[in-house]
Amino acid sequence: MGLGKGRGHCTLQGLWARNADGAWSQIYDGQTRTLKAGDCTLRPHWPTTQVSALSVRFLTPARLKHQGHLTDHIDFRLMVFHLLKRACELTYFYCPGVTVDWDFGQALNLASQVHTHRHLLRWMDWERWSNRQQTRMKLGGLVGEVTFSGHLGPFVPLLRLGEVMHIGKGTSFGLGKYLLHQAGDCPNRRTQRDQGVHAHGRHLPE
Repeated sequence: MGLGKGRGHCTLQGLWARNADGAWSQIYDGQTRTLKAGDCTLRPHWPTTQVSALSVRFLTPARLKHQGHLTDHIDFRLMVFHLLKRACELTYFYCPGVTVDWDFGQALNLASQVHTHRHLLRWMDWERWSNRQQTRMKLGGLVGEVTFSGHLGPFVPLLRLGEVMHIGKGTSFGLGKYLLHQAGDCPNRRTQRDQGVHAHGRHLPE
């Protein structure tokens, strides 16, 4: 049936999955049209108890809301909130019978103690054509890198899960994709921007 407004055609050449050790392996071959078993176990690439600083690199626009509005600033608590929310939603719809017994209050309290060491995010506009609405939809968001410092160990499994499930609005279009990498030790202090009046960013038009 094609893709997009012009019903463009494409051929799926292959699919790759990242293994527990971080290497990629092919799980679908487009030439033979066969699926291959692969190890897709999610495990941290570093000891969770020793993580005191890490960076998050947003590769596709991240659309996170704060107080009902899109924001141009991501702090760690906001990120954890959206990751917990998405994980619960996916569990509810796709993992019937599974009970989520996480302590959200404690997780968010711990997340609020993690500081933003460096905030190098920028807003990038992006549009897509909607056949249903017969119009172009604006789906801009934040791209770039943000570095957090503090007691991050307990959050590494959740953050690694977010690499796969993405974060924020528009994830079904590929938005909110990010990669983690462990940063060098950062001083446990807030940056000037964190201390200012824009701690949660300005509200942006939706």
